[in-house]
Amino acid sequence: MAYTTENLENAVATYVIRNGSYRSIASMFGVPKSTLREKVAGEPHEEGPIKNKRRRPTVLLEEDENVIANWVRSMANAGFPVTDKELLDFVQHTLNKAKRVTSLDNSRPAETWLLKFRQRHNLSIRTAEILDPEKSQITHQDLLQWANNVKEYFKLVTIVVQFCCSWLPLHSL
Repeated sequence: MAYTTENLENAVATYVIRNGSYRSIASMFGVPKSTLREKVAGEPHEEGPIKNKRRRPTVLLEEDENVIANWVRSMANAGFPVTDKELLDFVQHTLNKAKRVTSLDNSRPAETWLLKFRQRHNLSIRTAEILDPEKSQITHQDLLQWANNVKEYFKLVTIVVQFCCSWLPLHSL
């Protein structure tokens, strides 16, 4: 039975408000009765009962993922799009530096994690393109904007380094 997350959310909300039968509400929204029962009876967590379908804990903490996603966006805004390999290297380095115990092989996420991470944070894959001579004309204003972007990037790097170092014991700094 195919159903949307929105239909499931509406079914859960309707059940909570009306407290009708699982069967009638499930058929009203086109969701399996057992799925509706699981979502209603499940323990709510930070993301709510709907978003994490398998109820597995994520490999990284939410704040870790947000820092990494912001780093990727800042790099792209500064004109340095992050490749998949660079992103995986960064995550691996960060986890190893923090001595975090994870279920990952050598603290390196797999390609499937990468795809889901990009979806969760609405990040697209960007690659540098070769510019034709007309587009490659650089003005003084372009250079000033680039310098400001680099300055903002280094501010972010400082924050990321401070964040990563906050995981380490003081004697290892």
